Parts: sequence; C-alpha cells; structure tokens
Amino acid sequence: MSDNPYQAPRAELKPPDYPEPTLLQKLLSFRGRFSRSQYWLYTVGSCLLIFIMVLALDSILTEFSVRSSPVISISEDLVSWICGIALIWINLAGLSKRFHDRGKSGLMILVWLIPYIGSLWILIECGCLQGISGPNRYGPDPLRNH
Repeated sequence: MSDNPYQAPRAELKPPDYPEPTLLQKLLSFRGRFSRSQYWLYTVGSCLLIFIMVLALDSILTEFSVRSSPVISISEDLVSWICGIALIWINLAGLSKRFHDRGKSGLMILVWLIPYIGSLWILIECGCLQGISGPNRYGPDPLRNH
C-alpha cells in the first residue's frame, strides 16, 4: 500500500474463470485454444475416426451385397458427403483453436486459400510454433491447469 491518500486502491487482478468445455464443444466449437499436441491429436484422431467410419460403411454394404441398388448408392454417397463435411468442420474448428492459442483470430484459416503458401504457412504456424503462455483473450492456457 502506498502512503499517498489520493491514490486509488489497487484491485488484485486474477484471470477470469473459464468453464470447462464438454467433449462436443471441444470437437465442434470454434472457441477456445489448443496446444500443439492437442491440435495434432485432434486432427489425426478425427481423420482416423472418419476413415474408420467410411471403412465400416463400405464393409457393411459389401457384406450385404447391395451395391447394385440405386437407393443404396445414393445413401452411400450421402453418408460420404456427411462424413466429408464433418471432417472439414472438425478440422476448421481445430485450426481456429490453434490460431487462438497463437494469439490470432480464427479467420487466419483463410490463409489456406492461398495456393501452396497457405498450406505451408498453416503447417508451420499451427503444427510447429509454440502458443502464447498464460491466458489470452481466447481462453486459458491449454498447457496450464486453471
């Protein structure tokens, strides 16, 4: 405390309390932060999960030998489209969280649209570089317990 009677008292600054996200929020939400390891696990895990789902669907359709039916062909295409859209959504959400950990807006995903350079930039920025230590405007540090 200062001896100056005219100085305003200082409030203790503490980081805000962030609620723990649910698994569905971690998978689908564009909010929050991912560390490098979380990002790689998330990306590889989601790709493997979708790949396994497509293989399972293919083996089920082969087992029942119903590929010649036009209805099954349409539903197989529909499931493939849904799996593809889910994979894209999940990976964009993961990229957004990784950019948040680097202290940047999730809109940095749009760098991906730059041919060749964009993919390389995202690989280096999200897959290789360390995030900001401590909480930032996007949430608490994913490497620290809060």
